[in-house]
Amino acid sequence: MSISWVRIARYSLGLCFSVLLAAPACGDSDSGTETKDQPLVVLECEEGFLPTITVGARQLAEGDCIDTEEAIVLELCVGQKGFDKPTFACVQTEAGERYWVRNHDQLRGVTPGFSPCSEPDESPPPPWFVGNCGPSRYDFPFSNCSQEQTELRLRCGESDSVWDENCCRRPFCENGACEAGFVCRPLDGTGYSTFPYATIDAEGAIVCDFWGYQSASDDGCVPE
Repeated sequence: MSISWVRIARYSLGLCFSVLLAAPACGDSDSGTETKDQPLVVLECEEGFLPTITVGARQLAEGDCIDTEEAIVLELCVGQKGFDKPTFACVQTEAGERYWVRNHDQLRGVTPGFSPCSEPDESPPPPWFVGNCGPSRYDFPFSNCSQEQTELRLRCGESDSVWDENCCRRPFCENGACEAGFVCRPLDGTGYSTFPYATIDAEGAIVCDFWGYQSASDDGCVPE
């Protein structure tokens, strides 16, 4: 599969990606002629913003969650201005497809063909694989990485992780006590403030990085 010039291409996380947007897909040595004669499309951005390659995850209409198993490579107008929160922002195509992209260190500009589809303080839907963790959005992890990569970054299921084997937030201890079959233990609070996000590394591969801040340890309920 070759990368098209419409500024959107789908990949499995971890596959190779060229920031030149004209190279054939990894391992496809016969497809180079498919794009060599295509005209160069230059994304025009307003002053203070630059065309920037970013990676997002598509929001699924059913279940109100995001598909984290397929990376969406987007070229957007971005300004280098960081935020403490929110961690992700939504952009929408003219066809109505919604994508959640990193937002902790980039300011979204006006990109032709896209429009913003989230409020400044809006949280993204949960990843599709998490399921029903609880009534609060903070019972789910904030991630647009794949299930495998999210579980690895958040250490889901580890005995001192704030995330259980389903990547749901462990319940807090109530006055040092837990339900039957669980015991109250100190947990590594940094996992609660760790936000995995899909990005492209220096070699052009789609990888999972993370952003976060120091957080105090919590006491949570883990299986005995």
